[in-house]
Amino acid sequence: AAEQGTRSHWIGRGELACGRALAALGRTAEARTAVREALAHLEPTLGIDHADARAARVLLEELDRTPAPGTRP
Repeated sequence: AAEQGTRSHWIGRGELACGRALAALGRTAEARTAVREALAHLEPTLGIDHADARAARVLLEELDRTPAPGTRP
């Protein structure tokens, strides 16, 4: 448990894993939220060039290209 407002690469990695799992389940909106939270933790603690931060940005870009449910691509 981290203090409110504390940034942690451990939390960021957990949120990234959650985002990946949600994306695999097709729960795009929830995945986006998790990946954004991951980036909020990863970038300030590991740096924007770290592999995990880059992976989170790539996943977020992929999720942003995913059409919302009920819409046509």
